[in-house]
Amino acid sequence: MKTIFLYEWYHITRRPVLWCSLCFFSLLGLGGIYNGNVIIRQQLLIIDSLKSAYQVDLANHIRSFTDTTNAVKKVQAKYAGTVAMIDARLPQNTIHYPKSLAALSIGVRDINPFYDKIKKDRQFLEPLSEFSNPSLLYEGNFDFSFVLLFLLPLLVIAWSYDLLSRERENGTYPLLKIQGLSIHRIVIYKMIFRLLLILIVLIILNIIGVILTAKRPAEWKDLVYWFFITITYLFFWQALCYLCVMRSKTSSLSVTSMISAWLLLLIVIPSVGNTFIEMKHPVPLRADLAEYERHVDWKVWFTRPKLLIDTFNERHPEYLQTFVPQKDTNNQSQRFFAAYFETKERQVLPYVQKLDEEIMSGNRVAAIFTNYVPVLKTQQLLNMIAGTVLTDSRLFREQTSAFQQKWKKFMYDAQFQGKIFTPADFQMFPVFIESQQSANGTTIVYGGIVLWLYIGLFLILGYKRNI
Repeated sequence: MKTIFLYEWYHITRRPVLWCSLCFFSLLGLGGIYNGNVIIRQQLLIIDSLKSAYQVDLANHIRSFTDTTNAVKKVQAKYAGTVAMIDARLPQNTIHYPKSLAALSIGVRDINPFYDKIKKDRQFLEPLSEFSNPSLLYEGNFDFSFVLLFLLPLLVIAWSYDLLSRERENGTYPLLKIQGLSIHRIVIYKMIFRLLLILIVLIILNIIGVILTAKRPAEWKDLVYWFFITITYLFFWQALCYLCVMRSKTSSLSVTSMISAWLLLLIVIPSVGNTFIEMKHPVPLRADLAEYERHVDWKVWFTRPKLLIDTFNERHPEYLQTFVPQKDTNNQSQRFFAAYFETKERQVLPYVQKLDEEIMSGNRVAAIFTNYVPVLKTQQLLNMIAGTVLTDSRLFREQTSAFQQKWKKFMYDAQFQGKIFTPADFQMFPVFIESQQSANGTTIVYGGIVLWLYIGLFLILGYKRNI
């Protein structure tokens, strides 16, 4: 083995194209890590600006309680503690923070909302109800995972395609046969040596990526999962190249079969699958929701105020003690507007859920399709580890929706009890606390095992005792 390794080292040093490809891959890997960090830093800057803007708005609103320098500000000071003023001036922020490895695999984080502004009256065309094309969920950004998925296989191909055929083409194959050496063993040793060099580069890039996310320390389990999947993916392509090498008699045939496999697994199959999903599960248009909401808006607005308010009172008997029929049954009362917005929400929400179910049906088909495509499965696993998979965005949406209901209940309790807030009361406002899900270790390990089964299959199909 030592002799073969030394020979391979000598042989590789005389082929600058191999080192250039390795350096080029390394530069692209660093570029992917940098670009992913730029995207996450931009999102973190937006999050910081949201928090800073809220603090500024809060300070200004507290100041308005005592600022009576002119007639307008006197009016503002008079109503500063009312529910309507606070809800309008101080919408609450819900924020979906990136996990530590999100910069390495952006996933759907850049196409799904990562924050929302909450008021007591829900707006369905705000980011909370953003619809995404399921075909976009598996397309890559130029981040480190993109480099791994698309370019790492090309590097392995460049370093492996002529491991056996080169011996035939250089005329050394008969000499090795005459000496009674095991050609298969020689090819394996050469492949192991080149694999180790690529593996070292991959591990270094992974370490650099983790270091650059050091401001957001990762859980050790996520790091183990990340290294496990990325290294497994490297072995997957090395095993596939082994199959092509052992079953091809010339370098041209070997590289053609490898490139064909690359095109099939990374371009053709995903494109065909996405096209099928788009045809069978077309994505609803936002215009449909806008039109329906507009229709419901007019329908509810022209409903008799007394009917709306009576329905609201039936749903909220806890607020009946402050109900004054003479004052609250006209279309300018606070109770009317509360009834109007709640009735509108109740009528629009089923339609939103219907549209959401249409989208999720496409996403479920896409998830099943992904399980049978190793490359897409690897992308899904990396996104899962990074916390940028679709389920993470949906969890944030669900938590945001729950907080919006909590905020509405808080505002209603104050509004229908006639409460006027003071600056001291602002400390008692509900606060959104995100609960992020940890990467599902069972799913990740299972996905890795499936990739290793492919690796074993390729090795078995490629094995030839007598070459």
